[in-house]
Amino acid sequence: MDIIYPSKNIYIASSKISGLGVFAQKKISKGEVIEESPVIVIPEEQLSDLAKTRLIDYAFFAWGNDHNSAAIVLGHGSLFNHSYKSNAKYIIVADENLIRFMAVEDIKKDEEIVMNYNGKTGDKTKLWFEAREELV
Repeated sequence: MDIIYPSKNIYIASSKISGLGVFAQKKISKGEVIEESPVIVIPEEQLSDLAKTRLIDYAFFAWGNDHNSAAIVLGHGSLFNHSYKSNAKYIIVADENLIRFMAVEDIKKDEEIVMNYNGKTGDKTKLWFEAREELV
């Protein structure tokens, strides 16, 4: 992994969707990288311990080639909220232990950046929590 610099394109604030969210500090163009976040990989045998902590709410599951591990995303990566009407997506770069977040459409200044936790824009597969349908 090369050097990762904090993004100057985003900020964290209260979200109308849930808790905290990630917002655009400036206009972000479709296809632009929003942030690259390193991860801490949690091996399968430690997942039951992770489930006993609040970190379980921030874990990214199905990590690695076998999809049996999880990852805790550092930086702002664990704060992106879900929406089926996402304006961003994530790309797993497992061999570098990072997730790259990219805009799938132009994002206005001060707009919340949201992604579909299912991994694909428009995928409305039921999640492990009650998801809001609208982008707030």
